[in-house]
Amino acid sequence: MGRGRSSVAGAALGVWLASSVLAKPPVFQNPPSIASQNGVLALTLAATPAEVKIRNRTVVSNVYNGAFVPPVLRVKQGETIQIRHENNTASLQINLHTHGLVTSPLANGDNVLLTVTPGATFDNSIYVAPENSSGMYWWHTHVHGFVNSGIANGLAGAILVGDVLEGFPGLAGITENVMILKDMKIRKGAADLDPDPAGKTIRTINGQYQPVISIAPGELQLWRIANQSANIFYDLKLKGVTFNVLAIDGNLRNQLVPIDELILPPGRRYEVLVRGPRKPGSYKLRTAKFNTGPDGDAYPGQTLATLRVSKTPVAAPIPLPATGFPTLDDLSGDPVDVQRTVVFADTPDPNLFIIDGKPYNPGVVATTVQLGDLEEWRIQNTSGEFHVFHIHQGDFQVVSINGVPQPFTGFQDVVNLPYATKAGPGEVVMRIRFDPPIIVGEYVYHCHIVQHEDQGMMANIVVEDAIARRMRSQEPPDPIAEATTPAPADYWCR
Repeated sequence: MGRGRSSVAGAALGVWLASSVLAKPPVFQNPPSIASQNGVLALTLAATPAEVKIRNRTVVSNVYNGAFVPPVLRVKQGETIQIRHENNTASLQINLHTHGLVTSPLANGDNVLLTVTPGATFDNSIYVAPENSSGMYWWHTHVHGFVNSGIANGLAGAILVGDVLEGFPGLAGITENVMILKDMKIRKGAADLDPDPAGKTIRTINGQYQPVISIAPGELQLWRIANQSANIFYDLKLKGVTFNVLAIDGNLRNQLVPIDELILPPGRRYEVLVRGPRKPGSYKLRTAKFNTGPDGDAYPGQTLATLRVSKTPVAAPIPLPATGFPTLDDLSGDPVDVQRTVVFADTPDPNLFIIDGKPYNPGVVATTVQLGDLEEWRIQNTSGEFHVFHIHQGDFQVVSINGVPQPFTGFQDVVNLPYATKAGPGEVVMRIRFDPPIIVGEYVYHCHIVQHEDQGMMANIVVEDAIARRMRSQEPPDPIAEATTPAPADYWCR
């Protein structure tokens, strides 16, 4: 174990998870966390078959450091996450994707094109660029063909970057509840290694089954919710409670957005302000039954937790913030450099999914873009079921859904693609600016219903830097390109 790495994380996590399932019903607990020190967060993650408690059952699953819910990683912008990956599984191939982070896809960074095979060890170094908004991100294994097995087994965890409440001093000190939504299908005492999205599954919050969350009447809490399931949606409702959306997918909104229902596709994160109802008592936080379309999957709802409202209200309720939100660049009025149409589709083979008519080929670059370009993508879904679009190394702005313009409140990194109808394909139009320079390299976009990704619904993308490419080929400099494509401050030191 390397210097500065957490040597007690596994034991602490095991004790925490064991205690979390003894109480009936359990009292909600935040997952354990590890914070950076002196600009670095360093730990070892050992993927190993282990016994974990799911509801009231002991299950064997491939997990990190013996825990279904690994520690939350807390870092600041400009710091580095150093993870030593140990693959102690029998047949699972793993790597590391820091979902949502703006960071490098190259070498030992957020490089999903490499593989850590069973018995091997690999050191990742993930730089958290200053361009990352303060908020909630997550990480999971991402080897094509093994993503469904990895995430469904529990090989995923949360990352909290910066201080999401920094711009709202009036909210300092409010209760923070980190809620990691994970599910598991169990077969013969073990986690299903390749679960299908359809049917019943055991849903948990931080590995706990139907915990009790305490709040006082009028109390304001910050709930940080992440859907870390492999394939399923969560449709959250809590009668009598409004979800005041502060951030989506690690991106602060430019205003508070109050809604009564949170629909989380796989990969989605919501950070919301929740106020305790005035009337004491118990309120059920439920995820409703869900259907992904006529050709898709259906699964039942479930009570996720009980919100227990005490009898004594807070003396002075904290008001919801009206100021302090960031000023964001609305891309809908900016000139576009490139327009593309990208088509997600099913095939007659129920186990084969395609993008632009082709299943994933790791040796083929489907899309090449230029650093700094603003692109508009018209993403179509010709199938009779939902797909969930996600692109690595950046966030995008949704401009319209099925032709309906969307109000601009901020950026995101996953979006649900509506299914096709008699009127034509489902369609999302989004805009994305391919910067900063740290994202130069090759990475992927795909469906985040990861069974679909494993079965072909992914494509490689390369971001090119015109200045760097020209220097590598020792071509004469182009003063026009240099004037319009600024080089980073440390460019000449690279």
